[in-house]
Amino acid sequence: MSGDAIWRRTPDNSPDLFEALGDYSNRQGASWNWRTTCYLKCSDDALYFAGPQVGKLIAVSTKDGEVLWSDPYNNFQLIIRGNELYAIAGQNDLNSPSKKFDPLTGEVLAQFDTGRRACTRPTGTSDSILYRARGGSTRFDLASSSPQLISPMRPPCHDGVTIANGLLYWSPYVCDCQLTLYGFTSLAPAGDFNFQPDLTGATRLEKSKRADKPIPSRPESSADWPTFRADNTCSATTKAVVPQNTKLLWTFEPGTEISPSSPPPTAPVAAGGLVFTGGPDGIVRAVDAASGKLTWKAFTGGGVRMPPTVWQGRVFVGSADGWVYSFKAKDGRLIWRFRAAPAERKIPVYGAISSTWPAGGGVLVEDGVAYVAAGIVNYDGTYVYALDAVTGKVRWQNDTSGHLNPQARSGVSLQGHMLLTDGKLYIAGGNAVSPAVYDTRDGKCLNDPDLVQRITQNNVLLTQAPRGWELSLLAGHVVACGRPFYAHPEYEVYDATVFSRVFLTPKRDGRDIVWVGNQKNRRVLCFNGVDRQALSRSMAKPANQFLVDWARLGVKDKPRWSYDCKTSTAVAVCANAVIIAEESKIVAASVDDGRVIWSHPLPAAPVEWGLAIDREGRAVVTLTDGRILCFGAGGQI
Repeated sequence: MSGDAIWRRTPDNSPDLFEALGDYSNRQGASWNWRTTCYLKCSDDALYFAGPQVGKLIAVSTKDGEVLWSDPYNNFQLIIRGNELYAIAGQNDLNSPSKKFDPLTGEVLAQFDTGRRACTRPTGTSDSILYRARGGSTRFDLASSSPQLISPMRPPCHDGVTIANGLLYWSPYVCDCQLTLYGFTSLAPAGDFNFQPDLTGATRLEKSKRADKPIPSRPESSADWPTFRADNTCSATTKAVVPQNTKLLWTFEPGTEISPSSPPPTAPVAAGGLVFTGGPDGIVRAVDAASGKLTWKAFTGGGVRMPPTVWQGRVFVGSADGWVYSFKAKDGRLIWRFRAAPAERKIPVYGAISSTWPAGGGVLVEDGVAYVAAGIVNYDGTYVYALDAVTGKVRWQNDTSGHLNPQARSGVSLQGHMLLTDGKLYIAGGNAVSPAVYDTRDGKCLNDPDLVQRITQNNVLLTQAPRGWELSLLAGHVVACGRPFYAHPEYEVYDATVFSRVFLTPKRDGRDIVWVGNQKNRRVLCFNGVDRQALSRSMAKPANQFLVDWARLGVKDKPRWSYDCKTSTAVAVCANAVIIAEESKIVAASVDDGRVIWSHPLPAAPVEWGLAIDREGRAVVTLTDGRILCFGAGGQI
């Protein structure tokens, strides 16, 4: 090995080679990738030129520098694998499929109707090629020559998926693209893990010795706020009447520090004279609604992302430890707990220990059935249950919707809360399938698995699902919007699908209250009546379900009144007022004319949807620093 030159090619001695290479191109961008990418790759036998700087794919012999072959397509990215050269086609180039070439002759050995989407760079493992998908990443399985969708995350624009230590790594990134996970994410081989185990074994359900005894129940009222956003349709509406004169009644401090990277404490719920909350410390707290004094607290094995649900003297909560708990509302004693996770497996999630399958979407109870789901991301499996609310026994289970399309190995993630309406259970399902829809009779997932496959092929525009954690019922359609469920609180995602919302409350006394917002402003509007049939026709369009934007829905009705609330994070519609939680204040606006009835400053910003109204018309708000404030009758405006 002398280091002597074997050959050297210049424009003078090899005009054919340099004519084939062409001029260096300055093009770059999401469709082509960036000029920082290496446009030259090699094996022992050939050099391969491809990338945004080169106008075609060219193979040159390492022996003598002669051109071996070329392909005219100008947007390939390459993976060299032994006696095969994989060339992944570019964004939306439907007439130029990805190809597998003989590396020395250029013979096309196979072609695939899939391609990368936009930036990032392909990388390869012993059994797959990984590159950018429309929403997330594609794992191209070499054994079956078919793409699989890893929808939650993608690598940064200038990198690919990193393969090391027998693991796959996605690096930190905050992007406006339709993703649901940010930060470092690492995947390990699933091996022989059974994604559909026997989930009905006795070890899944644990009961206290008092579980079969009658549960004393505090008197319940139709004006209670017993679950997230008041009821199972998440209407944020109550029959309670708000006092005309109010003051700060009490402040409750849970005594747990909220770190910048942890999820916020939950919204409050109120029933039977108590206020219930949860938080990242895994503690469920019951506070007296009149005095703000702690009545009891109970512990779970992980963080609580969604507020408890109260039903017939019981408090239900899902925890990041993968279990769903039933406590007595009177004193917080455990009645039963059920492991919704398919196995006891823990991982770090943004600095906290969590099950791979946390019960993070909360619990809804209807007609004696408690609905709960467990999971984070679809590729790990998503598990949805109907449990007997009294005993905790399984009525039905769905353990297949995470891999709704088995070939793509993708489907429903658990990326937000749940909603019940018209015999269907809806779950905020992340960027592949959302909202996810289940028949409450048997748990069958009603979403189209073929759509998942088409998304995986990267050849269907506007088919990725909205990633937001919030669900709402809009003119007969359940829609998703808002932030990613597992986003870092301090790292905003500036995207129209995150900021745009249309929240329509049930009609009352001939009035429709709508909370609308976009990147510039948020407003509460009151109409004498919105044409819901016209609104429903607009919402039937997939583009309007993906981006729920008031300006696009064609509502021609004129509002009776409007209230600008640019920093609002929650609303609650009462019998006589709309309560609006803003970044630095809480406001009560008259439902008749929108005038401000009362307003109070807030010492910190409220959490998203962190507002509840109890039966006495007291407004309870949870702040991002963990404090809970209650405003009620007393004082002057």
